[in-house]
Amino acid sequence: MRLDIGLLFVLFFCFELIIVFANIQFENYSFLKRRIAKAKIVKCEVCSYVYFNSAITVYSKCPICQSIAKTT
Repeated sequence: MRLDIGLLFVLFFCFELIIVFANIQFENYSFLKRRIAKAKIVKCEVCSYVYFNSAITVYSKCPICQSIAKTT
């Protein structure tokens, strides 16, 4: 079976696209995993709403009642 040079280029290009797509997916997954690991669960003392605080700060603002709570 004789392979054309155009077919080889197309196969190489498709293989590169698969590699790039897999790399992007892996990077997104590891980024989300790190971000979730840093997130803290905070319970608002005023309205008892439970939310995630992903920012690295001492204080967080409740998205429901806008009260400020100190994260531990």
